[in-house]
Amino acid sequence: DEIPFEIPENWCWVRLGEVSEVSAGTTPKAHYVSTRGVVPFYKVADMNLSGNEIEMNESSCFLAGSYKGRLTPFPSVIYPKNGGAVFTNKRRIVSRECLVDLNTGYCSPVILSVSYLYFWLMSVDFALISAGTALPTVSASTIKDLLLPLPPLSEQQRIVAKLEELLPLCDALDVQ
Repeated sequence: DEIPFEIPENWCWVRLGEVSEVSAGTTPKAHYVSTRGVVPFYKVADMNLSGNEIEMNESSCFLAGSYKGRLTPFPSVIYPKNGGAVFTNKRRIVSRECLVDLNTGYCSPVILSVSYLYFWLMSVDFALISAGTALPTVSASTIKDLLLPLPPLSEQQRIVAKLEELLPLCDALDVQ
């Protein structure tokens, strides 16, 4: 009953939580955060920095070398999970060791391509799955429960390649 549409025979429907680790970031104590360093500490606002349109390349904060807490797995797709930023529907790929703050959720793929996961998550309107009115939030359990059409890895790669080919053309049309 839940199946939203037909998919090819060699694909299957899965819950996102079955093929991806879904969790939230954490905010370290202030003495672990610096404006310089090697390991970036991403906040939701960093998604707006120039160079971070798809993949996180820039950060306003970094972790001190003495930080020993759990880091965000990579590769992962991150997203705002609390507040008005939920409605921006931003998603970003992190492909290096980092930490994301507690207002940021992440999905770290286990058996799927991070690029396929990114594009699929871009198709989900978080405004429709958020809870709360004063402070909208998207819980990890809601994300884990999302139905994902899962093609074989080779097909995921073909889908991503086609999207990467066509989306710049769509962006150019938007500008006109």
